[in-house]
Amino acid sequence: RGASPLHGSPHPPPPVKQSRTSAAQQKREEKEREKEAAAAAAAAAHASEDDDSDDDSAGGHPTLDGLEIRPEDDPLGLFSRDPTTLTPEEQRLLKKQRRLLKNRESAQLSRHRKKMHLNALEKQVEALKRDKAALAQKVQALHDDNERLRKQLIAA
Repeated sequence: RGASPLHGSPHPPPPVKQSRTSAAQQKREEKEREKEAAAAAAAAAHASEDDDSDDDSAGGHPTLDGLEIRPEDDPLGLFSRDPTTLTPEEQRLLKKQRRLLKNRESAQLSRHRKKMHLNALEKQVEALKRDKAALAQKVQALHDDNERLRKQLIAA
């Protein structure tokens, strides 16, 4: 039967692991920033392609969930047609093209996340190298102090 901290326990409560919480929070914030950056990059790319477009149609290229469908992504023009008028074979091809587009976007986002993670790891390595050098310097200073004190003790 342990006493709770409210009832005068002789043992203080365990320390809160703030470093893990902050690391997890940082990771969540980093993922959120990556999503925002990817969305902004996609929007910027979409806007710049609209500006440079030689397409004569007023609507530009069709989109799927915000992704621009390039002509090479839709050689048969299935995305621009009414899905209810497609044959079963065309519906199968449309489904395949949608999957390929979503896969491409997912792979691009994955590469971006990997790059961001690698950059974060590189920064962490540099910080750890600096910490290691500072600690090595402290260790050397302590060794020197220890040696000096030993000599004083022997001389006394």
